[in-house]
Order: sequence, then structure tokens, then C-alpha cells
Amino acid sequence: MAAASAVARAARGGRGVHTSAGSLARILCADNVSPVCAQVFKDRGHHVVEWAGGLSPADLKAELPKYDGIVVRSSTNLTEDIFPHCPNLKIVGRAGVGVDNIDRSAATRHGVIVMNTPGGNTRAAAELTISLLASMLRQVPAAHISMREGKWERKAFTGTEMNGKVLGVIGLGSIGGAVARYAQAFGMKVLGFDPKTSAEDAAAMGVTLATVDEVLAGSDVVSLHVPGGPATKNMIDAGAIAKMRDGAYIVNAARGNIVDMSALRAALDSGKIAGAALDVYPEEPVTSEDARAVVDHPRVVPTPHLGASTEEAQVQVAKEIAEQMSDALAGTRFEGVVNAPFVGLTRDPAALPFLECAEALGSMLAQMAADSLPLSRIEVVFRGRTMQGDARYRDGLAGAVMKGALPHLRPDLSAGSINLLNAPHLAAEASIDVKVRSTDEARRAGVDVSAGDEYMNAISVRGFDAAGRMHQLAGSVIDGKPRIIGVDEWRGIRTFRPVRTVLLLNNIDRPGAVADVTAILAEARINVAAMGVARQAPGQPALCMLTVDERVPRTVRARIEALDQVSAVRSATFDKFETV
Repeated sequence: MAAASAVARAARGGRGVHTSAGSLARILCADNVSPVCAQVFKDRGHHVVEWAGGLSPADLKAELPKYDGIVVRSSTNLTEDIFPHCPNLKIVGRAGVGVDNIDRSAATRHGVIVMNTPGGNTRAAAELTISLLASMLRQVPAAHISMREGKWERKAFTGTEMNGKVLGVIGLGSIGGAVARYAQAFGMKVLGFDPKTSAEDAAAMGVTLATVDEVLAGSDVVSLHVPGGPATKNMIDAGAIAKMRDGAYIVNAARGNIVDMSALRAALDSGKIAGAALDVYPEEPVTSEDARAVVDHPRVVPTPHLGASTEEAQVQVAKEIAEQMSDALAGTRFEGVVNAPFVGLTRDPAALPFLECAEALGSMLAQMAADSLPLSRIEVVFRGRTMQGDARYRDGLAGAVMKGALPHLRPDLSAGSINLLNAPHLAAEASIDVKVRSTDEARRAGVDVSAGDEYMNAISVRGFDAAGRMHQLAGSVIDGKPRIIGVDEWRGIRTFRPVRTVLLLNNIDRPGAVADVTAILAEARINVAAMGVARQAPGQPALCMLTVDERVPRTVRARIEALDQVSAVRSATFDKFETV
């Protein structure tokens, strides 16, 4: 079995597989990534092409359609317009941490996994940060230039010691945590902020956890270690700088757009900021007037994005990304996935049936509503320790429900173009609002959570049209297999497997009502494989559920609905044809 197909299976559908004869997948290694990357891929049986330097947009559009995966560093930019040209692309690997040069939203919309290597260059980036900090405090670069000019100016370069100073670390991930530990070896006290770090974890690093404002106000040196993006753009602006100590220092070896260059320039000119050490810039190479002025400022130590530029780090990230991508292509491990962390659930034997159940519920809901209820909103509620204890389920269930529903809601899409990654995005494009809640969250929001409440683990799906009319289904996993356990307001139904074709109808519970239905099916040569009835009392409305071996044509459904004792006939057909 081709390994490239494992990624498609992991995403439960999506793009077809493009492989070359005798190999598992075709991989393009760009940006002069270390040769060890290609060697790992070859050792795992993949066909690899190494591309010297970065690829231009024209190169990408011409070359990337031939490949299942690509490895990049920072030179090649995978922008939104590239992905539509790459129908075979399954996976993008970033040999490093930052993925600013990859449009993750576009990748996700096209069902492409994006991975990085968050730990491969930790030591290199942390060591550079400490080097920048020490060089800035001791004015090493300026003294170096002075010596080169034949001068001897000892008194001109009196510095400041690290010992006893307070370092504020904003972002306590792998790099920020390493910087905090290294700084303590120089006698620095460390304040830190990270919304994902607990006080206990911070204490284990020797860090006093604080708010951003407390870190800014309480630090002699502020070192930045947060990801780039809209949430952190210009995080250090004039307002943030105003909260810092007079004469404080800034170190940024994370992402260039974190610091407002205009504000930093003004703070350096005024003396509010005594110095800055920078390895990253809003645009690289530096072109803007403000950034150029900061780089040229006498109290700034600039380097040209050297954070990961050590021989050891380049070998490590190249090796790690090749191993991670190979594992993902084989469907065995999904470490470092940044746009779909839930994809690993698809290889978890305990989780997979719940994803299959969610997909079946989405498919059945959309098919039930096709004739009478154009869906504009879908709500998913999940209960049980299995799902509520793992944050990955929230996005995983949303993707699975919409993967099942979209082929019936968006006729412009083929089922093969939809997978767990891109399904929520494709739903948003169709103005379908998808909300996923745990039972507790739904209860607090005033949502009825009684569907499937007799089961420890259950998923309920409700679909609404613009007028607020609703269909509802509930499902669970019984003996390792998905089963439908609730339909609309009906309780205590005979559970059934979402396989073959399911025909649902309301009938009056009296002799001959169901017999008339089965007679029409028999006349149409449609065999009934299983049947169940949820009843209230003799002579009252009931719900009849039939699993049949064929699709039920619209004309046959119309004949059934024309029966005096029958109403609300709907059907759903599933790809699986298994024993009921």
C-alpha cells in the first residue's frame, strides 16, 4: 500500500495519491535543507528531489504538482495561490519552528497537513538569544568595530553585568524556557509570561509567572519568544514600551513583526530603551525606513536571522522533519502537525469509531434534511470521559460531522475533495455555522442535552434552517461500532448501524401500516435487511426505521408518503455495506 495514501486515510478522505513507480511518495526538498533530510526519506523508500535554494511562485506552480510533499526552510513562500495548483500535495514540512512563510489556512482548506520541528533548533536559538543579550549589555559589537578602526577606547564601552538583573521572558515554550534556564546560570532572576504555562511548570524552570504588564514593568531586559501572526503583531508597541522600566533593554530573536519598529526607534532615540538586540525583522532583508534606522542605531545589536543557523541545528531539524513526514505518510505518528493536531486521532483505535460515528451522523442529518430543511447551522454536542478528556476531539468531531454532511449540502464539491482538515472551512464558505460543545458547555448555553443521555459516550448533532426548524440525531459506539441511538424527538429507539440505506418514516401504530410500506418496497425489488419501531402507544404516531439493500428512489419514497398512515419519509445512504 502506498505510504502517501496514509495521509489521505488519516484525514479520512481527500486528495488522491500521486506516487512514482517503485517509490512510496515523491518529496521535494527545497531551501538548501541539509542533505540528511533527503537521505532519511530515501532510507524510508521515498523518491526525493533536492532543489538548490528557494522556489519562486512560478517554480512552485510548475514543479509542486508533481509531488506529495515538500520540505522548506524560510526562503520558499507557500502562499494561498499556490495550493490550488497542487492537487497531489498531502503534506508540507517546515525544517524549523516558524511557519510564517506557509499559508496554514489555505493549506487546511485544501486538506494539506503542515508540520514543523519545534524542538530541533531550541538550543541554537536560545544560545543566540543569550549571546545577543550579553553582547548588548557589554557593547561587544561596538568595541569590535572600534578596534578594527585602530582605536583603543576602554572607557567608551563600560557595560552592564547580567548578574542580579531581572530578565522578563514573554513566551515560555521550548526556546523561551531554555533562555530562562541559561540566564539563571549568569545570576539573572527571571519573570515569565505564557498563557499555556502553569505556575508549577514555571516554578520548575525557576521562573516567577506574571502577567505581560508585570513582566514589562518588572524587568531590566525583556526577551521575546512568542509566535508571529495577527495575535502578536506589534505586541511591543509604544504603549508596551511605556510600561517598561526607564533604561530597559529588548531582545527579539523570535519573529520580526512582534516589535513595532517605529515605536522602538523613538524609544531608542529618547533613551527610554537603553538598547536592543534583534535577529528578526518585519521584512527580511530589511528595507523599511524605520527598520533600517533601528538596525543602524548605535545602541542596537543586529544579526541577520541567525537563530537556527548552526551546523548542528540544521542537521537536527532536517532529520526531524524527514522522520516526522515519513511517519505521517505511513500513518503511524503525527508529531509536529500545526494546522490539525487532531489528525492523530485517526490512528487511535479507541478514537476512530467516534470519528466514524460523527461522520455518519453528519451524512445522515444532511440527507434527512435535503428535501425539506436547507441547513444553515449545525450544532454538535459530545459527552463522555473519552471525548471530553482530550481537546483534540473538538476539532476532530467538527471535521468529521462536516465531512459527512458536505457532499449533500454542497453539490459543487466532490466527496473525494473533502477531508477532516478542510471540511469546516468548506462549510464556512457555504455560510454554514458549525458549533461544537461538550455536554456541560451546551447545558450552560441552555441547549437541550437529553439526546443519548442514557449512554456514557454519545454525540448528538442538530441541524437548523434559517427559520430555526430542526432535525436531530444522536449516536454512540457500541461494541466498537458506530450506532444511531436517537432520531429527532424519539427516545428508546432500536439502535441501528449507519450502513447501506436507512429509510425513516412516521406511521400510525396500527396493524397493516408497516406492511403497506414493505409491500411497496417489495414491488420495487428493494430488500429489507432490518427493521425497528419506536412506539408510544397503539394507534399513536410511531417512528419506523428500515435498513434496506438499495437506494430508495424518490418515486418510491413518494408512493410510501402517499399512504394514509405514513408521513415524513426520508432516507440516507451510506458507503459502507456491512452486516447490520
